Amino acid sequence: MFRLRKSKERKQLLGLALNDSEWVVEKSTTLAVDHDNKTIGTPMYDVNGELTKNLHKLMAVVQTKYGKPRKLVGVKHMTKYVDIAMNMSIYWYIVKKANKFLPARWQRGRRNTIHNNVLWYYRNSLSRTDDETLKRFIVDTLSSSAQMGRIEWGNLAHYLSNMPGTIEEVLGLSRYTLMSRLEETMETADANELVKQWNKFLDVLATAYKMIWSTRKDAKIVPNKKIKDTAEYLYNALEDMSNEKIVLPMSYLDGYDMEQDGLDILTDEDMNELNSTIKRNMAQPSGEEAKWGVMHIDTPELTQKLPVKVQAVAKKKSDTGVNPRAMHRFTTDKKIFTNKTKRNGGTVLIDGSGSMEFDADDIEQLVHILPASTCAMYQGHRDDDLADMDWSDTDKEPTGTLGIIASKGKWVEEIPYYGYNNIIDGPAMDWLGKQQEPRIIVTDMQVSGISRDGKHVVCDFNAELTVDALKKVKDYNIIVIPTIQKAVEWAKAYVNQT
Repeated sequence: MFRLRKSKERKQLLGLALNDSEWVVEKSTTLAVDHDNKTIGTPMYDVNGELTKNLHKLMAVVQTKYGKPRKLVGVKHMTKYVDIAMNMSIYWYIVKKANKFLPARWQRGRRNTIHNNVLWYYRNSLSRTDDETLKRFIVDTLSSSAQMGRIEWGNLAHYLSNMPGTIEEVLGLSRYTLMSRLEETMETADANELVKQWNKFLDVLATAYKMIWSTRKDAKIVPNKKIKDTAEYLYNALEDMSNEKIVLPMSYLDGYDMEQDGLDILTDEDMNELNSTIKRNMAQPSGEEAKWGVMHIDTPELTQKLPVKVQAVAKKKSDTGVNPRAMHRFTTDKKIFTNKTKRNGGTVLIDGSGSMEFDADDIEQLVHILPASTCAMYQGHRDDDLADMDWSDTDKEPTGTLGIIASKGKWVEEIPYYGYNNIIDGPAMDWLGKQQEPRIIVTDMQVSGISRDGKHVVCDFNAELTVDALKKVKDYNIIVIPTIQKAVEWAKAYVNQT
């Protein structure tokens, strides 16, 4: 369609040297070059300072002369990546030319960072895109896209490349700054995962950036071949990343909301503490080849006899019998007779790791209260012992021990010590799942396994093992009690109700 170009729109852009009288310069809030309509939008007439004006004129000239799409063969499928490479090439040329009028104070102590200075100055002084706005945009984009299960990394790179200085800004963005912003909108574990993905994205941008900046200093423009090579690299890397499904770690906990029989002893605060521990575990980085340790079952001699009331013996009230010992109940439920019966003993499993912070006296008290047919405790090897192990032996050599400390009315004279870590939480829960109900585990759910550090073995807290432990708790109908003190109170309440 035709239009008349109004004379008042035509302004002389000093030093433009376009050799094309058809170009029109218009007043705008930001720099905008339209090659199809040959218009340049610029705020340079409203800015103060010779440096600012010179830099803005340079931006306009370079965008106009070298920003037009080049004739490249075989790039139709990666148009936006060619645009990114072209934008990077424009910034390379701007930096090269800006050196001529950049003040000396900008270069002092900033060796090899002149491009950062030029483009940073432009972004903060002329583009009117502040730091806070950029950070908020990145956080909102990552968090919202991740919830949908996919991040369009190519589109994000294209957006960032359209603003001079922005790519360099994000390359220098502190991981901790981004992490803290993401933690305002999601759990730490999920924020960690997104930061990992973001760092991969930055590695790709940095590589492409270096490819463009490796252009010879005496070159007038970035060659077509380098533009195409950079675009192909971006296309291959970012398309692969975009096709990867983003799975946030906390989503693995879906379906593991479990009600615990607290007997009015366990509180919401106890549950919240357990949940907090699980969330911390989900945020832990996993080592190489993480897995549960191998469990050894120890059966020390049980020489101490437990009180009769602990030996699964209880008195049951009934409305039939021989000796009416409870006549006071005649006017209520008529259950005036008393019969001896076997109480459902159940099984207690105690996490004996260092984080539980209890001693032998605590366990002794629990054993004497709980009407349990079996009580066991498990511990994993100390770090020093693990360090002496060879990874090739971990499939057959035990890295933790479960000891039976009470059974059939007897318990050990001295509670054994097997180690300090967890390591075998999973196998210990598997053992518990085969024992008599109710199945009780005394643990803070700070579970761990082992992973590989070269040839050596280390204790490893990670998300996958945490989820597996939760699955076992649910599948085996296990009651989790977070502290030994709470276990003692729970045991008393259980005895009274039975």
